[in-house]
Amino acid sequence: GLQPGGEQGAGAMNDPASPPMWLTYINVDYVTASTERAAKLGAKVLAGKTEVKGMGWFTVIDDPTGARLALWEPAKK
Repeated sequence: GLQPGGEQGAGAMNDPASPPMWLTYINVDYVTASTERAAKLGAKVLAGKTEVKGMGWFTVIDDPTGARLALWEPAKK
């Protein structure tokens, strides 16, 4: 990850199976509840709750307009 000032500020990954794109992560208090609410409001869940060891959890959704984003719940310290 890219760490300006010593804190995680961005990440870069190379996935040959995906086209080049930006993926915005939105901080939420509870990723499971937020993902369920998004789905009830018309979002399509593309990736279920996934753990990033020691850092937190994320899901990936397409909102009802087709915009892709990730929901991020940082680990409680």
